[in-house]
Amino acid sequence: MQRILFEQSPYLIIPCALLAAAVAWFLYQGRHPWSKKINLLLTALRFAAVFFLLLLLLGPVVKLVLNQTNRPVLVFLVDHSKSVFLQDSVKAKKLLNDLREKKSELESAGYDVRIRDLDGNENPGSFNGKSSDLNTAIRKTETDLEDEHLTSIVMVSDGIFNDGISPLYSSSTVPIHTIAVGDTLQRKDIRIRQLQYNKVAYRGNKFPVRAEVIAGGFGNEDIPVMVKVLKDGKTIETREVRIGSNGNYRTADFLLLADKPGLVRYDIIAGPVNGEVNLQNNKMTAILEVVDSKKQILIIATAPHPDIKALRSVLEKNEHYTINVHIPGVQENGDPMAGPTAPDVVIFHQIPDQRNSSRPYLEKVLKEKIPAFFIIGQQSAVRQISAAGIPVTFESAGQWDEVYGAPSQQFELFKIPEQTADVLNRMPPLITPFGKFTVPADVRPVLMQRIGNVLTTRPLFFTVEKDEHRMAILMAEGIWRWRMKEYQLYEKTAVFDEVFSKMIQYLGTPEDKRKFRCFPIERTFSGGRPAVIEFQIYDEVFQPEYGIPVQLEITNEVGEKQSFSFTPDASRRTISVNLPEGIYRYRAVIERNGKKEADSGNFSVLPGDRESQDLTADFDLLRRLSKTSGGKFFRSPDLNSLEQWLKSNPSPSKVRSDESLYPLVDLLWVFFLLLALVGLEWGVRKAEGGY
Repeated sequence: MQRILFEQSPYLIIPCALLAAAVAWFLYQGRHPWSKKINLLLTALRFAAVFFLLLLLLGPVVKLVLNQTNRPVLVFLVDHSKSVFLQDSVKAKKLLNDLREKKSELESAGYDVRIRDLDGNENPGSFNGKSSDLNTAIRKTETDLEDEHLTSIVMVSDGIFNDGISPLYSSSTVPIHTIAVGDTLQRKDIRIRQLQYNKVAYRGNKFPVRAEVIAGGFGNEDIPVMVKVLKDGKTIETREVRIGSNGNYRTADFLLLADKPGLVRYDIIAGPVNGEVNLQNNKMTAILEVVDSKKQILIIATAPHPDIKALRSVLEKNEHYTINVHIPGVQENGDPMAGPTAPDVVIFHQIPDQRNSSRPYLEKVLKEKIPAFFIIGQQSAVRQISAAGIPVTFESAGQWDEVYGAPSQQFELFKIPEQTADVLNRMPPLITPFGKFTVPADVRPVLMQRIGNVLTTRPLFFTVEKDEHRMAILMAEGIWRWRMKEYQLYEKTAVFDEVFSKMIQYLGTPEDKRKFRCFPIERTFSGGRPAVIEFQIYDEVFQPEYGIPVQLEITNEVGEKQSFSFTPDASRRTISVNLPEGIYRYRAVIERNGKKEADSGNFSVLPGDRESQDLTADFDLLRRLSKTSGGKFFRSPDLNSLEQWLKSNPSPSKVRSDESLYPLVDLLWVFFLLLALVGLEWGVRKAEGGY
């Protein structure tokens, strides 16, 4: 649909027409060497040209409205995990073929149908997923299609989830219909439901391990089950538990000795007993790190603050840390920086403060060059920061401003999550001192300040080394809001926790002067995921160097070796290796300038086949999911019933209008029209002998 609008009043068209007529009449009202018909033609051409020019002065605009009809989008969300059709590939293939047929039939009925698996891949072809996260798959589908007309989701699943939270705990924006597949038959099965143990133990101490053993398919039999712990393939502890009826569980408790540092693996095996069909879930593995000591993290603050709680919640997840909080005048436990608890890293919250209560601690940290993390807030004595020895100088201070964060593209000390930018775009602002400030030229910004949609050149969160003293400075308070908001949006705090935990880890780790480094990006890799090893090669001035081949050797627990060759470049510094469960040692070697350089370490891979843990379909969860979301529950043979219900309850199409405005004077054809009118008039006059 098109309309013409005017910047001036459209009633001015009448004066324009009269003026154009007057100009044409005045020019051609006298005697001329051509006939009256030619004179009338020339008068009309002159009138048209003048009128069109005057019309353009009124600012006419062409308004173009395009209406686009979006069909209702229906998504078949297929649970492609192994538990759905673990032992029946024929049924799996038939189900996918049936879904494709229904896709064609529903598209003929006016739906836009998509088929995707839990990972978001279109048109799945196999059931080989090693975990089931139904809730995340639903949320990802809604997010990916939020700009389209998504009207309903059809979840094809056995109702078993072993990753993420239950889909019943989250509300859905569209109805979720469910198609129940899988087997609800309770087979005879003994399995270890979970292991409870500390991921870190200290050398010479004993640590507890609790195995929860559950039975199913045995009726009310009294089942004796032998549970044993293996280390290096040898049984070191055994316990017998008796399970009385289906669904009950018993615990087997062990107290084991941490006798040597490093990664240690323990296999806990329950049973087997006669009549079991699935033996893959009788075993679970515990891998823990035995260390000699903990790092001491000290938090000194002017007053209690939710930022402290947020940081402490992050740090307490790391069992390598002992966290102490000291608030002068509120929490007094002697000198927090003396004795065996002397800190490895100190976090100063809003210090130096107006009362100058923490000056002795600050002076000691700066004098002894203890790694420190400073958080500037409204209780900070901003004008005293530079004088106290912190490398930030304010030109003016006294007022406060709200700023947002944006990841820096130049930060390379450690990797921050790829989704950091997307998460920070949805975070609330922090409170920072208003005005200009200067920092040393060699700071390394982690986050930059963003005001509204404008990215500034001022750092918000950065690291700096002053006389070999490692420091991190956050120029704002209120980070507790970020952690709460991230949990509200994503039901986890992965980005916040990783950024700040890695910063504390960086501060507390002595500077590595090696020019060749090789390390796994995680100490323990979950099963099903490749082990990723990163290489860093530096020249004499610690600039990255590329093109040097690396020889990598990985050795498992029984001494079997695998060798790899890899040449890092600017775009790729990691190698991914698929490995079975176990503990591995690695050694990497490069040769440069005729000399060999080497680095080594270890990592572990946990078992990853969670799909074999429970094979009994949970149709009740699917029924409840459909009921709470306003959808319908169907069994896999009822695909025709689903099709009929969708056709009898059609979702309306959505009409979206896009408006575009085009000034008439900018259109190319207008120029050629004026040129044609003037040119035609000139041509006729010359042909008839006029001037």
